[in-house]
Amino acid sequence: MIKVGCCGWGRINLDLNKVRYFASEVKGEAPRKTGRLSTLQTYAKYFDVVEVNSSFYSYHKPSTYEGWRRAVPSDFEFTVKCHKDVTHRFLLKPTAECLESFNSTLDGALACKAKAILLQTPASFRPSEENFSRAEEFFRSIDRSIPIVWETRGDQWLEDKALRRLRELLERYEITHVTDVLKVKPVYISGLAYFRLHGLPGYNLKYSYRNEDLERLLKECREVERE
Repeated sequence: MIKVGCCGWGRINLDLNKVRYFASEVKGEAPRKTGRLSTLQTYAKYFDVVEVNSSFYSYHKPSTYEGWRRAVPSDFEFTVKCHKDVTHRFLLKPTAECLESFNSTLDGALACKAKAILLQTPASFRPSEENFSRAEEFFRSIDRSIPIVWETRGDQWLEDKALRRLRELLERYEITHVTDVLKVKPVYISGLAYFRLHGLPGYNLKYSYRNEDLERLLKECREVERE
């Protein structure tokens, strides 16, 4: 099943009454008024899943995640982006402090029944022997009771040698490779495929996807489903 969502919900800058009206028109329903909804609850009326992005910058209490879980339908799904301390400060080096930071993210992910925890390493985290060893030790050290998905950044990760090593590592620990599938195909998918779109042709978050882009995206998703 293909599910579509956004990275966070706090920056939705729309007239929510117009959103409700438009969505009702698309569904062939008469527009109806609803009670006062939070931004997350309104978002959940039109999307299946959301990536919690604020967890990259802040440590939220488990009770905050529990509140988000209660606010949305039971079939709505969360994924949680791991705090930047893990990926950008400690660069996956599994020190006690790094693992404590990861476990804080894990506690939140468990509280909202998240389907995945996203790791996004910076371009400065290159595919060196040291970093492959560090990543392997990290994955060996953490609790992977919630699926882990990993987005590597930087052109060096696109070189053949790096992709081969990456596939071996991901396959060994059952971790999904996260890519913008309109640009790069993932080298390994462990059950859950996870794509993050960053605009075209390069990194352009203001890009408005055309119908032909979305048709190609659907084709890529269908190919993954068949594999």
